[in-house]
Amino acid sequence: MLLNVSSLNHYLPDIFLLLESTPCPIIIFNDTHQRNDTVKLFSRHFSNYNVYWEACSNNFGGVLIAMHRSIPVQRVDLFQNQSTIVVLDVGTTTAKFQLATCYSPPNEKLPINLFDKILERSINTVLIGDFNAKH
Repeated sequence: MLLNVSSLNHYLPDIFLLLESTPCPIIIFNDTHQRNDTVKLFSRHFSNYNVYWEACSNNFGGVLIAMHRSIPVQRVDLFQNQSTIVVLDVGTTTAKFQLATCYSPPNEKLPINLFDKILERSINTVLIGDFNAKH
């Protein structure tokens, strides 16, 4: 499930209801509004998920990926210190793909060089997010 939540904190009760009625093995949120306490509350509520989260360079962005614990997943260290993006290796060596979500602030250029590095690392990549692309 991919949602542009426009504030995880504000919509958290609605998100809980939605996810309890529509179970999803992979949950991706963009525009989380980077509230660490809200991410912790989400993680406690959905303790059967591994939660990966990154803040943004502005107050509106932020991304979160929650993976059901039954899915083999590992965060890609190469992109760990990048704000506004989460990159994961999902699956086993025989059926692995790379999953990345990114929030690109509207007043900043798209991080095309970063996208290129992600795609160079693996051609089996799903790249999603809120790109606020103007062109």
